[in-house]
Amino acid sequence: MPYFLAERWILAVLRHQKFFSLAELNDAIAPLLERLNHRRFRKREGTRALLYASVDRPALQPLPARLENRPSVAGSLNVAQV
Repeated sequence: MPYFLAERWILAVLRHQKFFSLAELNDAIAPLLERLNHRRFRKREGTRALLYASVDRPALQPLPARLENRPSVAGSLNVAQV
């Protein structure tokens, strides 16, 4: 399910509720995401959670210890040239 369909489904479920803080909204979204991630696929085996655990999670690598080695885009961009 593309992210916009997940977003649409979550908004549809929550459309009649009012939230007075971001934390309250996040608390309402969390169980819906859990439900969505454990819903079975229609055209393939498994769930999003199982697919993540078997494919994506093993491929993850830790972030570098020092982020200072990354090139800076802001230093090399000249607005007049754009």
